Amino acid sequence: MRAEADDRWRICIRSALTANSIMVFFSVVARFPPEEAGKMPEAVRPMIAAHWSRPSFYVGMAAHIASVPDAVRATVASPPIAGIPVTLLTPGKSVPLSNKQLAEIGDSVQQLIAPASAHWIHLDEPEIVIDSIRAMVLAATPQAVSVPL
Repeated sequence: MRAEADDRWRICIRSALTANSIMVFFSVVARFPPEEAGKMPEAVRPMIAAHWSRPSFYVGMAAHIASVPDAVRATVASPPIAGIPVTLLTPGKSVPLSNKQLAEIGDSVQQLIAPASAHWIHLDEPEIVIDSIRAMVLAATPQAVSVPL
């Protein structure tokens, strides 16, 4: 499965450099695991398909991936975040960071494991994302705020 996923991304990224990106996109989607596509709300799927059908999507994705090494080097060279709470959501299918690694990120880092999640925590377990955002907002709010529901 991992090799198949890697092949899909190689095809996507390569398509950013060709005139056939839309054709390549459809061949990728045809092999996109239904359990992954099914995670998206049905009403959103046509918008996602339209977005992923644009050659500029793959050009943007290729630029993003090309920038990752520089971003990682800059992050590693930066001092830990001090005095700002950080919540790290880690998919259950990933290896959690160690306490030492969390301390390298910052002095107030909380790691929450999303046990039933893979890459898309917000689709796999939206309640964990919502609860985490709510907790951060409440922690950052110096006084009680009444929010109409």
